[in-house]
Amino acid sequence: MHTVDYQFSFVYLPIAAGGLQPALPVDLIRGPMSTTVIGMLDSGSTFTIFNPQHAQLLGIEDVTDGEASHVTTQLGRVNFYRFDLEMRLKFGTYDRRFPCRIGFCDVRRPRNILGRDFIFQHYEVGFRDRAQEFHLSEEL
Repeated sequence: MHTVDYQFSFVYLPIAAGGLQPALPVDLIRGPMSTTVIGMLDSGSTFTIFNPQHAQLLGIEDVTDGEASHVTTQLGRVNFYRFDLEMRLKFGTYDRRFPCRIGFCDVRRPRNILGRDFIFQHYEVGFRDRAQEFHLSEEL
């Protein structure tokens, strides 16, 4: 049996799409520009995808200049465009930056998604949904 001693614990946050969700503030960084975004952890999503206004804050004028991709969700097809950026996670004294490939939708969606291609590649994640909390431990 595998036991995880989590380094960090968080309570669910209210997100724009409504309700409390397992979500984190992250900094997206492109060169000298950055923006802080609330992203919802989604273990069912392969990709990390944000709304287009965040790309604009990073100096990306046209998200369709990125590498075109799409996924199919319960709401139908979602087009997004991928860019190489950095993502920063900071809580308390913990401060880590990672290179990452982030997708931006071409139209506004209900939420920003932290998918398996980033958070779940660097951290062990535990959900305690009834208590509305989640836990992270950095994988070394």
